[in-house]
Amino acid sequence: MTETAQQRRTVRFSDLPHDMQVLIDDFVRGIDEKRRLPARLPLIEVETARIPVVALDPFDRGEDHAMAMDLDEVPPIIVAEGRFMDGKHRAHAARRRGRASLTAIDLSGIIDPKMLDYNAMGALLPETAGAEEEQAFRP
Repeated sequence: MTETAQQRRTVRFSDLPHDMQVLIDDFVRGIDEKRRLPARLPLIEVETARIPVVALDPFDRGEDHAMAMDLDEVPPIIVAEGRFMDGKHRAHAARRRGRASLTAIDLSGIIDPKMLDYNAMGALLPETAGAEEEQAFRP
């Protein structure tokens, strides 16, 4: 898919699960209730190898939850300004299953900068570094 076509892909905010709507609302508005939340959010594809490895906590649903996911039925992960914001279980399942990429909601340019700094789980890896990180992950 070309960059232009990729940029045109969107998802309606109202079509997302309620818990994801609350999270995105928090990310975008932060402490400024006057910030406007767009009705449609941009979607991009992110190579799984570029997503940082974030440890799964057994008290936060853990690996069993991740591996029970149907990756074709779960909502997109969330990225913003080159950082991974949400979706560690989806990313874990995608890596374990050898999936090349995941769809992501890209909040770049609309996320509250304070929320970005406080909530990011790590930077997306450069496209050229992804192969080494993926290799390092494999058991």
